[in-house]
Amino acid sequence: MTEKMHLLDIIGRQFQNHVALIHQSHSWTFGEIYQKSDEWRSLLVGQINEGEIVVCEFEADPFQYLIKFIGVLSAGGVHLSTRDFKKTEGRLQNLGMPWSAITKKINPIGIGFMHVATYEGYEYSIALPRQNLKPQLNIHTLNSSSSEAKSKIKGGRILETSGTTGEPKWVYWSEEGLIGDRLEWVDALSIGKEDVILNMHPLDFAHGMDVHLLTGLLSGAKVIHKNIQQDLIQSIISDIREYQVTMMSALPSHYAKIANACDDLNSCKTVRWGLTGGALLSANTVNRVKEKTGMDLTRLYGATEAGIMCIDFNVNQISPKLQAMDGVEVQLHPIDEVSNIYPNVYEPYFKRKYMASFYWGDQAKTQQSFKDGWYKSGDAIMKNQDGTYSVLGRSSDVWVNDKGELVCSGEITNSLLQINDLSEVVVISPKLSKKNISTFFCMVKEGNNLANIKSLIEDKICAFVKEYKVYLVSDWPKTAVGKPELRLLLNWCQ
Repeated sequence: MTEKMHLLDIIGRQFQNHVALIHQSHSWTFGEIYQKSDEWRSLLVGQINEGEIVVCEFEADPFQYLIKFIGVLSAGGVHLSTRDFKKTEGRLQNLGMPWSAITKKINPIGIGFMHVATYEGYEYSIALPRQNLKPQLNIHTLNSSSSEAKSKIKGGRILETSGTTGEPKWVYWSEEGLIGDRLEWVDALSIGKEDVILNMHPLDFAHGMDVHLLTGLLSGAKVIHKNIQQDLIQSIISDIREYQVTMMSALPSHYAKIANACDDLNSCKTVRWGLTGGALLSANTVNRVKEKTGMDLTRLYGATEAGIMCIDFNVNQISPKLQAMDGVEVQLHPIDEVSNIYPNVYEPYFKRKYMASFYWGDQAKTQQSFKDGWYKSGDAIMKNQDGTYSVLGRSSDVWVNDKGELVCSGEITNSLLQINDLSEVVVISPKLSKKNISTFFCMVKEGNNLANIKSLIEDKICAFVKEYKVYLVSDWPKTAVGKPELRLLLNWCQ
C-alpha cells in the first residue's frame, strides 16, 4: 500500500450502484453503504478521540452492523462489538479507559451516561461515560515491542476471541493492518468484482468480517450473508445456486451437512474457492463433498490474531501439506515433551507486515504471544520432508500416549465420526483435563441404542489411548459460530 487510506475511502471508489451485500430479501449497494457509514463518521468526529474505544451492541442485521463498524474506523475510533454490554462495560471500567458507546438505550446500565446525539432515522444513540473514571491505563505498556504501542493508538478494531478454552481475549488490529492483510488475501485468491462470496459466520468473528465481508468490500465482490445456525442447509444450497457463489469458507462439518442435503451435482459447481479451516479433513468428508456437490475443498490455516498464514492451493488433499503465504515468515519452536520424541513436531511463530498488534488491556498475554514482531500461534504442526506443514491442531491437543505414539485430538475425532450414529465429537486432551485423562463428548443421534454405540466408541478410542472417559449427550452449549463451548464442557468433566 503506497497510500494510507480508510476503508470508507476504498468503498467510495467501488462501483457505487453495484450490489455489495445481500441478506434475506434485502440488498445494499456500495453507494448505500458508503453514504450511511459516512453519516456515522460525521456524527462521531469531534465526539470521540482518536484511538478511543467505541462499544457497539451486536446486531444480526449485517447492514446496521457494517455501517457503524466503518463509521467508527473512519472517525478514528476503535470498534468493539459486544453481545454482553454490561460485562464489557465492567471490563472497561476496570481498565480505567475512556470509551464511548453506540446503543439502543441512552442509559443502558445506569452508570452515568450522557446523551449526545441520535442518528436520524434510526433508534440509536451515542452515549459517552461521564467523568470519575480510574486513571487511564498507559496504553504504551501493552506491548513494548510493537510499533503501534510506541506511537499513538489509531483507529481500528478490537476483535474478541475465545481461543481453545473459551477464555476471552481482546485483540487489537489497526485499520491499516486490517486493510493490508485483506488486500494481500484478495490478491492471493485473485478475488474481483465479478466474484460472489457466501458468508455463514457472525460478523463479530474473524471469519465473518475478515475472510468474507472485508474481502468483498475491498475487491468489489458481492457478499451473501447467511447464518449457519438459523438458515436451513437447503436454503444455503439454494443461494449458492441462485447467486452463483464463487467463494465460501466453512467448517468441515458445515460442508458435510451441505453434501448430505445436496441432491444436484451442479448446485455448487460455480464455487472455485471452497475454503475450510486448518483442522485435518477426513477422506470421507472430502470425497462426499466432491461426490454430492461437485465442490473442491481448499484448506487454509491461520490464527485469528495473525490473519491467514498458510494455504494449500491444491484441492481435495487428504494428506494436508500447507505452505506459508507470500510475505509470511515462520519460526519453528519445540513443544514440551512431544518434540523430544517427535522432533519434526513444532509450534510455529509467524511474522508478516500486517498483523494484530497486541491484546488490549492485557500486558501479560501480549508479552506471552507477541515477541519482537513474532506471533506465538499456540498451534502444533508437523514439518514434512518437502518443507510443507501439516496442521495437527492446537499444541494442547497433541500429546504422546503410553505407547510413545503421537496422538492428535483431530485424528481421534475423525475416527469416531466414522460411526454413523454420531453427529459431532469433542475430544479433550489429557493436557486440558484436571484428571489428566482423555475425555470424549459424543453427540448421539436420536433413537439409537446407547450401549451399542458406546461399545463402538470404545473400540476406536482404545487404538489411541488407554485411560479415558466417555460422555454420550444429545446436545451441548455452543459459541456464536457454532463451535462447542469448551469451558463448559471442561467444567462438566472435572
